[in-house]
Amino acid sequence: MKKNLIFLVIDALRYDRIAALGYKYKITPNLDKICKEGFSANNHFANGCPTQMSFPSIFSSTYCLDFGGFNSGIKNRPSTLAEVLKKNNYQTFGITTAHPSSSHFGYNRGFDHYENLLDLYQWFRQNLKIFLREPLRDFQNNKITEKEIITILSKEYKSVLISTLNYIDELKNYNLKKNKWDLPVLKKNVLDEIAILDLEPKIILEKFLKYDYWYYLYLGKKNVPKIQFFFHSLKENLREKVNSFINLFPRRRIYNAQQIFDRFNEILRAKENNEKPFFFFLHVFDIHESKNLFINFSFSFLYRLIKLLIIRKFKLGGLVYDLSLMYLDHQLGLFIKKLKNRKLLENSIFVVTSDHGLTAGDPERPAVEKGDISRYLYDEFIKVPFIIYPYTKVRPSKNYLTSHLDLSPTILELLSIDEEKSFKGKSIFANLIRDPNVIYAESNGSGRCDLQNKPIYICIRSKILKVVYKIEKNNISERDVYSLEDDPNEMTNLTNVNTLKEERNIFFELVKIRIKEILNY
Repeated sequence: MKKNLIFLVIDALRYDRIAALGYKYKITPNLDKICKEGFSANNHFANGCPTQMSFPSIFSSTYCLDFGGFNSGIKNRPSTLAEVLKKNNYQTFGITTAHPSSSHFGYNRGFDHYENLLDLYQWFRQNLKIFLREPLRDFQNNKITEKEIITILSKEYKSVLISTLNYIDELKNYNLKKNKWDLPVLKKNVLDEIAILDLEPKIILEKFLKYDYWYYLYLGKKNVPKIQFFFHSLKENLREKVNSFINLFPRRRIYNAQQIFDRFNEILRAKENNEKPFFFFLHVFDIHESKNLFINFSFSFLYRLIKLLIIRKFKLGGLVYDLSLMYLDHQLGLFIKKLKNRKLLENSIFVVTSDHGLTAGDPERPAVEKGDISRYLYDEFIKVPFIIYPYTKVRPSKNYLTSHLDLSPTILELLSIDEEKSFKGKSIFANLIRDPNVIYAESNGSGRCDLQNKPIYICIRSKILKVVYKIEKNNISERDVYSLEDDPNEMTNLTNVNTLKEERNIFFELVKIRIKEILNY
């Protein structure tokens, strides 16, 4: 019988925050255990950052800036991991708590059952950020006309609203205990919003400009009481100000890791009599937003806090991140225990990775300018774990660099499934030879992928050199240059230093080739 696949993406999990992979604080006993008993690649990188730029590589083994970029997720990609597995007689299930990996961007392709467990805040705020933030700013800065922005709203925002209606219908079928939405009211409000958009789009425009991120609270309404908006904005702005300093009141999503893992068990129980192997994808967001710091479990938050303060000798940098990671690790341990009790691991492959990392309160990192996209290409953002558990085969060499392009091909080989020709990566268990051995990571910033009007940042990284290029209006410039042998933490930018000249010339030719590839799509 073919092996099952359980594929867990832990959002924002840094490679170097796992004790077994080098972190000095032993706060991840369960991740440590699967690293030691399984296989862990030690030079694995995301091909893009943040989330919306990373996931196309994870699921389709293509670069984020291919096929027109990441605006449409993987809708336009040739093939996906789920589709390949489904063709090979797998049952396919997926659960995500992140908007960029939702069905809105095509990540339900190839899945028999795919759940988007998102709250209203995340659903609309993410859509505003990705699709509408920049056009609205352009309108405010007189770069586009009122007619043009209304045309964009009528297309992009209407697509979001229609997608929301579909999402509401999906939620009805989940029968989830934690669903706090009044779905009939929400559906009516969305339908009213569509009617306003069709008949009076200027009202929608004015609402966006006035209420910013909080416009979603006034769906279907033409006028909002000023006093209501005043008190709400006061509360939310206070929350944001406090969080920007100490992240004390993080916004909570409806579903946390514990609930996601429980939902996994519920879905599988309903399919227990099916003899087909299964593929189950899980995307948990607990670390990224540090939302579950105050949730009690078998050992209390206070105990975790005191323990962490002691082992860190009261150093506060990264404290919130580590507390969140401790919570996630604990829930992962319970999840693995349940898998073993149900004997699901006996014929399964459990893969753990992350879409990207975070700065995580590192005091060593020099301050970066707000909006500096190149920061997404530091190693703390793109170097991520890739763990396979259990794993008993001969281990491949750990010396070469691998990336998310290689995830799906590796999984196919582990499952003894033929290679997918559209995938750009290669299995890390094949004799992976790249000449030169480099990885690419790309970013077009948060928001829309606009290759014509926004700069592109491309990172090329070998074992000894890392160069981040800024490509703007056909002009290529070295934004960051790091000698990784002498400066593994990327603290000294050598852009203006004449060093590693030969390697930099090779990289420059490679980036020109990559730009041509992007423009050909």
